[in-house]
Amino acid sequence: MRKTGTLFFALCCCLLLSFIQSVGQAEAKTHYNLLTSCYWLTPGGKLCQQSQFRSFLFASYKGPLIGCKSRSGHIDYSVPNYKPLKRRGRPVVALSFDDGPSIYTKRYLKILAREKIRAAFFLVGQQASNSPYLVQQELKQGHMIGNHSWNHPMLTYRTTRVSQQLLDTQDTIQKISGFKPCLMRPPYGAWNQSVQTESARRGLEIVLWDVDSRDWSKPGTAHIVRNVVSGVKNGSIVLMHDGGGDRSQGLVALPQIIHILRQRGFRFIRLDQLLKAKLSHSGGEPVR
Repeated sequence: MRKTGTLFFALCCCLLLSFIQSVGQAEAKTHYNLLTSCYWLTPGGKLCQQSQFRSFLFASYKGPLIGCKSRSGHIDYSVPNYKPLKRRGRPVVALSFDDGPSIYTKRYLKILAREKIRAAFFLVGQQASNSPYLVQQELKQGHMIGNHSWNHPMLTYRTTRVSQQLLDTQDTIQKISGFKPCLMRPPYGAWNQSVQTESARRGLEIVLWDVDSRDWSKPGTAHIVRNVVSGVKNGSIVLMHDGGGDRSQGLVALPQIIHILRQRGFRFIRLDQLLKAKLSHSGGEPVR
């Protein structure tokens, strides 16, 4: 009797697992072209590909984020050539933070976690090497990280070794976190053909912004809020800073910015989703 019950239980489990997997596969087919495709390994070692609208079964198997690859080419987002997205449904906006990590980064992460928003952090390599735990925390909370040079020089100057600036930062981020960035934001937003060529060689896509909070000038909280909410359009990329100076005004402004934009119907998405970059995950523990 006990043996029959055991066999019956095992058969039920197999049928249930088969049903869940078939649902997951159907879901993958349905949503294959939606936004960002994620890659991770099942415990059996099989590579599964589904969109972010994946089944709960496969979601539990997703391992740590280990890299990304641009799927949209080398697009430069700047004021002169920026074109807002034409999406159906709610308008979207992506937050990005430069010049960290710093003593302010942890507080920015706390605000974003509370608001359930995933942003992009463009890291200065030298800063990242001094605060490896903050880089790890950014990834652990599900944020995207990008390359912002080693020590924030003007990359367009002839004396600047662009290749070394990018390579040292890539290597440092990978050693710290195991993650390989695919996005790069040049300091001061300054780039030329040389910078673009070196970025492409490293598999990096140059990404600028179309809305500058001007928090770096410390104009006051009200001005920072106004600079952002008055300029945001559907598909905007907002520039803020979590390092490079006193960022206390930005910390006060950020929750207000989020509240106002949500009231206006905006949905916050991560920058790589906006750019449709491919992500890759290792097997192992799920991202928390």
